[in-house]
Amino acid sequence: MISAKEALKKLIEGNERFFSGNLENPNRCNIRRGELLGGQTPFAAILSCSDSRTPGEIVFDQGLGDLFVVRVAGNILAEEVIGSLAYAVNDLDVNLVIVMGHDHCGAVTAALNDDNKCIYVKSLIDKIKPLISSHNTIDDLEKITKRNVKNVVTQLKNLNVVFNNKISGGKLEIIGAYYDLETGKVDFYTDH
Repeated sequence: MISAKEALKKLIEGNERFFSGNLENPNRCNIRRGELLGGQTPFAAILSCSDSRTPGEIVFDQGLGDLFVVRVAGNILAEEVIGSLAYAVNDLDVNLVIVMGHDHCGAVTAALNDDNKCIYVKSLIDKIKPLISSHNTIDDLEKITKRNVKNVVTQLKNLNVVFNNKISGGKLEIIGAYYDLETGKVDFYTDH
């Protein structure tokens, strides 16, 4: 188990390798697969959008067993997402949770356009819509996406008891991030 600070450093270094094109592709071999048969010890948990362009293991140049990744459109919170993150923190001893949004997010766009053609899509965008004011336009997509990330980070921090008081005990960090599809760079922000 590594500290949140060390975990964040590994993610930053991995993302630098990714966006610069100097990938190491660590822990992606048959030997590593065998090492993980007895269990997993990821060093961080990532809550990100299910968008096919945002896979955490690739964006952070990590491999099998390195990250506990939870993906859902719009990186929104639902009971199952909270349960998955609680498992990562409480049972796998992860000390860092990253909530990562990205530009051109379809779920945020759907919420902005009030596009709820399907009841299941509606349940996703209903969690994002309160962050949108009546004067927001598609030009505000990045601002709304970042607001959504910050909102999810705040909601998670308010679940301190779910995380066995690890936040208040200084053992767990929850940090927001924003992924730029064009550059491949992830920007982290801790002040919410």
